[in-house]
Amino acid sequence: MSLTPKIDKEFQSFMRGLSSAEEAALKESLERDGCTDPLIVWKETDILLDGHNRWRLMPKGKGYQVRTVSLPDRLAALEWIAQRQLARRNLTDEQASYFRGKLYLSEKNPTAGRPKKLYQSDTISADAATGAARERVAEKTGVSTATVDRDAAYAAAIDDVAAASGDDAGTKAALLSGDVKGTKSDIKKLAALPKAAKAKAAKKIAKGSVKRVADALPKDELEPEAE
Repeated sequence: MSLTPKIDKEFQSFMRGLSSAEEAALKESLERDGCTDPLIVWKETDILLDGHNRWRLMPKGKGYQVRTVSLPDRLAALEWIAQRQLARRNLTDEQASYFRGKLYLSEKNPTAGRPKKLYQSDTISADAATGAARERVAEKTGVSTATVDRDAAYAAAIDDVAAASGDDAGTKAALLSGDVKGTKSDIKKLAALPKAAKAKAAKKIAKGSVKRVADALPKDELEPEAE
């Protein structure tokens, strides 16, 4: 199929980041064999749902196949992406937490970029909609509602740090792939820094100049060592 997939930034933000070794291996495979797995596209919009890393690294002139999936609306598309990511066997605990959080944030606030009539009834309060979204995500992913809340805070922190770095995709990939090690607590501390300090720390992660999130934090943000 000659269809050229469209890239949606919100959809792309759900993608699992590749480690340096994974990216090198995928690039080598694409150059040698081409894209052997089809890219998956939302039929009604031509937006890419799965295969962002392959599409980004695809050598010019290499052929590719496209499979389409029919979905009723944008929220259904986001749920499809999140569920597909969560189904991957090689997902780390941090990645699973991130994707659950992203799914909840999308269901909790489905207003971004879509007409109101598609997502919300005027008779449903914001609190009720939030609670219903939390329950749905917890049931779908097999975790507690408290875990969903923690995952949402973690996902928001990852996205905030990535946006502050100036290299959104690269920073998120480094954090979620484990290239840069970081506890959830340290990532949340980084996200809570003042704007200038956060940008400075996030750029260290983006440039690969630190191997741990803790090493990018200002010294007064680190936990004192036990005596």
